[in-house]
Amino acid sequence: AGNYSLTQPSLTDGEIIAKSITVTANSDQTKVYGAADPVLTYTVAPDLITGDVLTGALARATGENVGTYAISQGTLNNTNYNITFVPANFAITAKPLTISGLTATSKTYDQTTAAAIIGTPSLEGVVGGDVVTLTGTPVGAFADAKAEADKPVTVSGLSLAGDDAGNYSLTPLILTANINKVALTVSGATSNSKTYDGNTTTTANFGSAVLAGILDGETVSLTTTNYSATFDNKNVGTGKTVTISGLTLDGANAGNYSLTQPSLTDGEII
Repeated sequence: AGNYSLTQPSLTDGEIIAKSITVTANSDQTKVYGAADPVLTYTVAPDLITGDVLTGALARATGENVGTYAISQGTLNNTNYNITFVPANFAITAKPLTISGLTATSKTYDQTTAAAIIGTPSLEGVVGGDVVTLTGTPVGAFADAKAEADKPVTVSGLSLAGDDAGNYSLTPLILTANINKVALTVSGATSNSKTYDGNTTTTANFGSAVLAGILDGETVSLTTTNYSATFDNKNVGTGKTVTISGLTLDGANAGNYSLTQPSLTDGEII
């Protein structure tokens, strides 16, 4: 062997086999109608060799209306890998539209939840060039019939129409308004006469007093426990004005009413 040299051979039948991987499109990929497509994502198993990447990108079926579109392998590739692709679906969801231009009207307590709606409704958020309109008549309803300020009013009765309406949804419209308390008055109360004592305090008689303005079927009563009565001045006289304060309301429906304190004109200081 010492008398020989060796020329190293060069072979031409070598083979490196592409590594098999599975590329799985991620499910639940979506966008809202009218928005730009996100980059479609995927997972790879087993992992690529360190430093390797897949070139290109996934693709989805053509279409921009609301619906479901198949995700394909697109141009995603690497010649060193044999890719088995697992598809998924891409969804375009309806774009929510809001209604503007409407106002709920406050009212006085009337035992109902009906709320008057005024104004001209218009849509906010329509993609330029799309044909979408509102149809129907707005109907308002308070959450309940109780007297209260700044109560939610749900508006119904409106829907979307037009060639592109299927690509949109209508955001529920909730406004606010007041249900004001019913003002009750007291009749039949009388003031009691007194002998001059240098001050204006007096008393009143509510034995025949009646509350006026209570709605049918409602339970409301007059409470006189903490009332006070005051003459307009301390001097002797008849037909004097007596101002009443501190009368309150009681009963199951009292929260829906307010009370106007009576002013009597039959006061007498002897």
